Amino acid sequence: MKPVHVLVVGSHADCICTEKSSTESTAAVLLETVSQKFDNLVIGTKMFSVNALEVMSNEMRALRGALSELKSNICQVLQQSYLQV
Repeated sequence: MKPVHVLVVGSHADCICTEKSSTESTAAVLLETVSQKFDNLVIGTKMFSVNALEVMSNEMRALRGALSELKSNICQVLQQSYLQV
């Protein structure tokens, strides 16, 4: 069986940052916590914080790029496994 791949995505409304913490540090803590709790998942190394109302924002472009790359990787693995059968 192949592991499940996960990308962590939040909206700007979901960002809960105090004055003492930044979005990046909050994302790092969240990613570490999720990775420890779900060790059988392949969790992306970056958390995406997007404004879903702005389709062409830099964050949405980065998310689409990451999804496209993940899709390509999964398709390559599946194609190789079918060729081996």
